[in-house]
Amino acid sequence: MTWVLVRHGQTEWNRRGMIQGQTDVPLNRRGKAQARAAGKLLRGEPLSLALVSDLARARETARLALGRRRVPTIVSSALRELDFGKWEGLRAADIRARVPRARLGWMAGLPGRRYPAGECFRDACARVRPVLAAAARRARGGTVLVVGHQGSLQAALVILLGFRLAAGRLFRIPGWGLTRVETPKI
Repeated sequence: MTWVLVRHGQTEWNRRGMIQGQTDVPLNRRGKAQARAAGKLLRGEPLSLALVSDLARARETARLALGRRRVPTIVSSALRELDFGKWEGLRAADIRARVPRARLGWMAGLPGRRYPAGECFRDACARVRPVLAAAARRARGGTVLVVGHQGSLQAALVILLGFRLAAGRLFRIPGWGLTRVETPKI
């Protein structure tokens, strides 16, 4: 099986260094251009299925990247970004300056540490896993496009590669960049 992971294009909150989490922030002009650029990179991919987060920035990235291609698409809230709770809308740099490292949770590589009024990386993996498994059954060895967010794509990589949860923090998914993974099964 082949998995092509694409992180959404830039938003104004990305540009300003703010934590979006599950706040529904649309792409900005640059993000739309990035999504179209991702589409150029996807041209040669024989896509069997597309899995897309239900947040606007991911849906719009998928729409622009796929263009006129007709690919069966599943839009799912399970592929949303991590829920950062009370930290959403704040700048990551400000949080790091004010919060002791031990309380940074996933930002410090602690997969079981829950964000204030939010979730932890373990929760994200638990919601992403069944969506990937269902896609694998449906695509039957084909190529699946997954359009999501830093956290949900980190979860997907941990699951697809069979790594420990803490290893997910090592993956940096660039905005609109493509990550290609070949797996025997999940």
